[in-house]
Amino acid sequence: AVYYQEYVNSSNIYSDTLKTPTLESLKNIIRDAHKLGLFVELTMVVNIAKPKKDEWRGMIVPKNKRHWWKTYQILAINLAKMAQVNEVEALIVGAELNRMQRQTTQWRHLVNLVRENSGYKGLIGYQVNFDAMNIQWAKSLDFVGVAAYWPLAEDENRNLTTMIKSWQRIRRTIESWKQSHPGVFLEFTEIGYVSQPYASVLPYSWKPSRAHRQSYQEQLLCYKALYHFLKGYKGIGGVHFFASTEEDTDKHSIGYTPFGKPAEGVMNQIINLR
Repeated sequence: AVYYQEYVNSSNIYSDTLKTPTLESLKNIIRDAHKLGLFVELTMVVNIAKPKKDEWRGMIVPKNKRHWWKTYQILAINLAKMAQVNEVEALIVGAELNRMQRQTTQWRHLVNLVRENSGYKGLIGYQVNFDAMNIQWAKSLDFVGVAAYWPLAEDENRNLTTMIKSWQRIRRTIESWKQSHPGVFLEFTEIGYVSQPYASVLPYSWKPSRAHRQSYQEQLLCYKALYHFLKGYKGIGGVHFFASTEEDTDKHSIGYTPFGKPAEGVMNQIINLR
């Protein structure tokens, strides 16, 4: 459920009539997913409608924080009410708001409002970015998700061995986080790699190199390294792959979708680990 604000310092959050799904359309998607026997995890996202260079939602700091929070709470509660009626299994009440997630009191209050005012009985979580994982209000949640775009390589020696070693380093970071947040369930709510060179160096980028050309091999190695990590480490409760898009039917796409590419087989192996 993607909402918008004009700029990083804007105080009003709104639904874009062309981009924000209506609650009715979300109900249809949820119903279809349940018919297929799937669980549903619904995520609330705020994006910037008119970002300047390199700006993204992690930089959001509204001028009028009080008004921003009031609007955010209304949207979150309405989403949670819909989620409860439609038996959504998990609700993520925010994603990668790096600067705003420092406001511990407001987030704890939001989570309480969602539980009490909406009647939502499912799991409640929040998605952190890989480089901003420390949130002091994690114990208010049932789980924390990570947008797990840690770099796996430098410019040179981009091979499977290097990537596996990188995951060993990342594992230490995860273990340290889990020790600081005992009892909080952790999962990868978003992870993926484009089909381009240097995807391992800049996993969070749609265009990791100027060449902007296809590389099945680099994407495949990234998925293999992830499989190797998750096979040997059970501290991550689940994995959500980014992304399923209109590119799925185009095996020549250079975006994140693994469908129709060698990485798809490894993705299925990872799913079967759980």
